[in-house]
Amino acid sequence: MQAKWSIALIVAAVALLALSVPAHASKMDDASITALAKMTLLYHGSTSALKTSVTTKNGVVTLSGKAKTAAEKDLAAKYVNDVNGVKSVKNQMTIE
Repeated sequence: MQAKWSIALIVAAVALLALSVPAHASKMDDASITALAKMTLLYHGSTSALKTSVTTKNGVVTLSGKAKTAAEKDLAAKYVNDVNGVKSVKNQMTIE
């Protein structure tokens, strides 16, 4: 039960972060992109967020760590690619 509340709090924090970016802002800073990418992976139960490292430089997100399957690896990249401000995703995750 506590895990559900933790996830709910994380999702709320991400929503607040996303809403705090002015509508006229054309790009997000790398730290915000990294935070949103991590929260996105935590939100989706089909990815292993705790085993995934996320770094961002100039809007290019690099994923590293371990995925259980090729599908999980692909899903992580897809979810992160959908985050506002992400220009591209370099998926360097390995499959366990």
